[in-house]
Amino acid sequence: MAFLGASGVGGTDPNADMKYLDILRELIEWQRPANAADNKQHGRCMLLPFDMYYDKKTGEPNPALTGFHVPAAKYPESFVAAMSVHPYRKDAIQQLEKWHAAGSRVIKWLPNSMGIDPSDEKCIPYYTKCKELGLAILCHTGQEHSVDAGFLDNELGNPLHLRLPLDMGVTVIAAHCATEGDCCDTDPLKPAAPHDHKQLHDQKQAAPTAAAAAAKAKPKRADNFDLFLRLMDEKKYEGLLYGDISAITAFRRVQYLPRLLDRTDIHHRLIFGTDYPVPAVYVVVWTRKLVSAGLITTEERTIIDSIYKHNALLFDFVLKRTLKSPNGNKFTDCIFQTPPFLKALLNGGGDAKVAAKPSTGSAGSDQKAEAGSGGASAAAKASGSGSGSGDAKSADAKSDVSAAITQ
Repeated sequence: MAFLGASGVGGTDPNADMKYLDILRELIEWQRPANAADNKQHGRCMLLPFDMYYDKKTGEPNPALTGFHVPAAKYPESFVAAMSVHPYRKDAIQQLEKWHAAGSRVIKWLPNSMGIDPSDEKCIPYYTKCKELGLAILCHTGQEHSVDAGFLDNELGNPLHLRLPLDMGVTVIAAHCATEGDCCDTDPLKPAAPHDHKQLHDQKQAAPTAAAAAAKAKPKRADNFDLFLRLMDEKKYEGLLYGDISAITAFRRVQYLPRLLDRTDIHHRLIFGTDYPVPAVYVVVWTRKLVSAGLITTEERTIIDSIYKHNALLFDFVLKRTLKSPNGNKFTDCIFQTPPFLKALLNGGGDAKVAAKPSTGSAGSDQKAEAGSGGASAAAKASGSGSGSGDAKSADAKSDVSAAITQ
């Protein structure tokens, strides 16, 4: 109800879904330049659906454990539709083929609420098909507490679970960069370097004892954000693993912002997203906390708060363009532009693995121009069809527009 109210839709309205889309489209169109020649020049938003909870053993849906669904989208000139196909459903492979044929190239998962274990070998045929079709998985990472009306298991948000699809060559976008909560560190101990024969011998001798002790010991827990960065730092995942910055200004996530801003070496692998309608819920984004953390100034907060009163999407965009770490680092321009791998996907490319190069521009240097070009476009969270629907099918992402991805 809070999310519906924040987005301007009454929770008891029988036409709430369509009104939600109408309002979202108005917010987006309001930001476009009056002289915009066409929408292709200024980009569109990606709407993210949610499939139902499916039983792992039977492959049948369970409405009682399903948080919510998404309706078919309209306004194809403003929106690009993702798909949401649960890997445990009996017809998962057929659904992937169906929505791929319809033009969708990105799959939305929220494992914590949908009951998906991305590390489950049962998903291997699913990942094989994703690789074959050139589909990317936008997967929630970290703790979840918004979509908890049905099933919820926050251990399923462990970023390390993404090793299986990544090792199979599937492109994965880790939503929110796992900026909340902690999970079990399931990675094995780092082995000794091959040339360190003594250490290798010691590890070999200690292996049985260590394995027995590990089996009895309580699993070590680690910050989800640290686990995400561990994956990002592995060279083999360059061009496969990305992160989106949706919802990272929420008060629970502020503590991670300085580190993420300072990691300019991975900014070319981060993507702008909004998590709308979360930015519209003022109790979630505390700009005063951002001031206290030294990420924005008091003067900047006054201006940004005034934008919120008129357009929550623009508020989210300008806020993220304004953030600056205590070390003086901002989110680089490339985050707010369509990344090469996503352009390749949306333009019908078969393999999403595209080498991305960091932008040389300074972050925030062209905030006015970026906002004027429709860069504040956002994707909607509040829909979701069990079939992973959405009728906006084609895409025309251009290099100078934002790819707005959100949960």
